[in-house]
Amino acid sequence: MNKLAKIGMAGWTIFCFVGSCAGMVNVANSKHGGVLSGAESLGAGLGLFIWLLIWAVPVVALGMIALITKPKTAPVPQQPPAMLCANCGRYYTGTARFCPLCGGQQIAR
Repeated sequence: MNKLAKIGMAGWTIFCFVGSCAGMVNVANSKHGGVLSGAESLGAGLGLFIWLLIWAVPVVALGMIALITKPKTAPVPQQPPAMLCANCGRYYTGTARFCPLCGGQQIAR
């Protein structure tokens, strides 16, 4: 669902961008050579605002779906710290009282 929501947001954004650009080109190619009266410019502004709303509402909804359905990452398991044997000088994992490699007793830390 997460990937589908992201694809939906991208596709919807492209569709709305092309639609608003087509509207602006239509206004620029108006019968008055791109010079608009007050009512025409208000209508063009409202049209672009409506395109913004038509874009924003689904993108916000799809964005929330993408965030909710984002896959959870599993926590990285912590490994025990490597201990240095005082007798043999080699590292081993764990907290043993005796070195598993040489059998020497370990000093408590």
